[in-house]
Amino acid sequence: ATAAAPPTAAARPFDHAAAHAALQSKGANARVHCKGKAGPKAVSARVFFNPAGAVQRTSLAPQVAMTQAGMCVQMMLGSARVPAFDGTELQEVSTTVAIE
Repeated sequence: ATAAAPPTAAARPFDHAAAHAALQSKGANARVHCKGKAGPKAVSARVFFNPAGAVQRTSLAPQVAMTQAGMCVQMMLGSARVPAFDGTELQEVSTTVAIE
């Protein structure tokens, strides 16, 4: 019989719940900081996290990314962080930020 791996050797999976929570928090900040900027009233983005837990890049529709509102939201979401995870692949999470 093989022994179970010790808990310290357990893989660290990507925490989707933490990613969504981090993006919701940054989105709430963006709602305040990006208010009144030229552009759409809601910005949808795809956010890619690297294994260190930082945002590697954000992807917005080109016509939105060039607006003041789009650039503001992209900057705010770019500061999101999640717990580090194992692997080499970027993890994608989609979000929409409403700008009042």
